[in-house]
Amino acid sequence: MSTLDSGKRAKLPASAFAYVDSKGRRRLPIHDEPHVRNALARFNQVAFEDEAARERARKKLLVAARKYGIVPIGFVTGQLESRASEATAGRLVVELVQAGTPAEFERRVRTALRDPALSVLHWSESAGAYLDRDGQPVALPAPASDAAPAPLTTLLERDGQPMTALVHSAAVLKSRALLRTVTAAIRLAVENDRLRGRIEEAIDRYIAGLGAVPDHPFAARRSRGYAFSGSWSSRLKSGGFHINHLHPGGWISSCYYADVPAVVSDDVRRQGWIKFGQPSFDVGLEPERAIQPVPGRLVLFPSYMWHGTIPFQDNSARATIAFDVVPAGHD
Repeated sequence: MSTLDSGKRAKLPASAFAYVDSKGRRRLPIHDEPHVRNALARFNQVAFEDEAARERARKKLLVAARKYGIVPIGFVTGQLESRASEATAGRLVVELVQAGTPAEFERRVRTALRDPALSVLHWSESAGAYLDRDGQPVALPAPASDAAPAPLTTLLERDGQPMTALVHSAAVLKSRALLRTVTAAIRLAVENDRLRGRIEEAIDRYIAGLGAVPDHPFAARRSRGYAFSGSWSSRLKSGGFHINHLHPGGWISSCYYADVPAVVSDDVRRQGWIKFGQPSFDVGLEPERAIQPVPGRLVLFPSYMWHGTIPFQDNSARATIAFDVVPAGHD
């Protein structure tokens, strides 16, 4: 395959690439047969903006392959295996999130990796060590040697810090694709559990801050505990917004920002911000307050508060998680 230098690449039209992202960056040149074959081989190495972009690029690449008489059997097989792997990971994430106890979490990972002796160890900041299924600190096994075979360890990290360790047999490495799938599911499940813990801590602080006000219709509902009465996620694209509304079935409502577009940084126009106090019907009331979306920020507020989203224009999406909380014993 001839080298495509920057000058030649710049002269190619956008149609000569299987993928052009929202910022105009061009990937996977397909202007001739050698580059189509190269694009087929490199397709899974490209970080696409979303699944829709990936699908458009896949179709465009297959059209180019047909044009040059290429039968991409390996590519199609790889795509099918990738989809099957993603489906397996998705199912396992649900199973791990629903595990309930560390022992059940470990059992489900053992089943997925077909290793009945596998151990799942979770890092504890407070203990400064990995903890086993019983919450006891344990040391990672020493590296194996020819003289002293030992279990192997696969480490999962978060931002360069310890998160989870899998202690397993060497047989697990015979199916590295399965191991990648399972570790991806574990990572998502552990992050989900971590996020839920942080959210519950924030709710506890919010409720504690209400104080004891028996004659206040909101604070008076405070009880010994609470329950989640519903949760959902939302992904708004450019031009999107939530109409002004409230949650009559909740007590405390929320908005957690997973990802936000760059335009929300403008504190004058406040595009994409959540606003409070403006009803859905016209009574001449303007919003009392607007809060800027920031990744990782959780906004808690009374469910009776009118709230909505200021529309935004940006190529990136606004992704949020929301839930309602009710006092314990609420029916």
